[in-house]
Amino acid sequence: MRYLLLIFLLCQTAFAGPLRIGIHDLPPFAMRDSDGNWVGLSVDLWTAVAEKANLEYEFVEVSFERLVPELEAGRLDAAVGELSITTELEGRIDFSQPFLTTSLGAAVSSRYWKTDWLAAFRDFFSWDLAKIFLGILGALLIASIAVWFFERGHPSGHFNKNFLEGVGSGLWFAASTMTSVGYGDKTPCTLPGRIVAILWMLAGVLILAGFIGVVTSSISEARVRATVMNASDVLKLHNGSLVGGPVQSVLRKEGVRCDGFETAEEGIRAVADGRIESFITDHLTLSYILLHSATPRVRLMSLSMYQFSVAIAFPEGSALREKTAVPLLEVMASPEWAARLKYWLGSEAALGYQTRAFGQ
Repeated sequence: MRYLLLIFLLCQTAFAGPLRIGIHDLPPFAMRDSDGNWVGLSVDLWTAVAEKANLEYEFVEVSFERLVPELEAGRLDAAVGELSITTELEGRIDFSQPFLTTSLGAAVSSRYWKTDWLAAFRDFFSWDLAKIFLGILGALLIASIAVWFFERGHPSGHFNKNFLEGVGSGLWFAASTMTSVGYGDKTPCTLPGRIVAILWMLAGVLILAGFIGVVTSSISEARVRATVMNASDVLKLHNGSLVGGPVQSVLRKEGVRCDGFETAEEGIRAVADGRIESFITDHLTLSYILLHSATPRVRLMSLSMYQFSVAIAFPEGSALREKTAVPLLEVMASPEWAARLKYWLGSEAALGYQTRAFGQ
């Protein structure tokens, strides 16, 4: 009977085959080399852990949005790549200890950092400002007619009895008074005319101050819309992120426009081509891609207030998580792992993003 049981267990193990490890293409965590083999930070980590735990496995490429559903369905034994620990996912799958702490980044079109004089010209000569100009001209015309009406018969002759010439002089007087130039060549001499002049002086100060305020506000607002200074500015843009990922979910819940892309490279190309204004994902991923590819018109911005931890994902209640827990800690504490971090991220980035194993 014992022999039958042993044969059954051996057959079951043979039937089960190697572990199926889900993986998705997202540099520098996981990507294919020129020979088609998987390489990257997460690949190095899992390879070292599997070697210590004596595990047989095969990588199964799965789209980013399908990783969690495949784990939940039990069709994957684990998943590696850029998988961040969130409250929502903790209720659906299990995670290992985090092996990396990072933040979000945004690949933004470089035009948001450039001075666009043509755009400034368009802002100044907009229809909204034209309507304000027309309103001021209307007020000037009313003031000039009022001054001419009371001054047209005065012996000083500053305002001719002829309507067109007299109103023209009144218009000159109203404009020079409103702008505080006050040449003095045209001056009201009658009491009603001077009362109109005083009222126009007060109105002119208010009109001029309001006009300057509106022009300044309009141009400043247009420049702010075209300038990215912080995370709140990025969220006003037309964004993109990995389809089905936590970033896309969070942005859409906050009412931010966010398109989905299968890969980070596609999202960055969309920014460069002008199809979207910003692509948001892991800062390390964006940094790596922009460093190793010639992508014009795109710059990287760190959204440091959004930080998260990266870990290996398992189906809920997986025994494999417990089996790999100690090997994972041993790998994270090893000098080889520190060397791999420096290799993929660079010395400064490796120190900033490295997560220490418990007890180290």
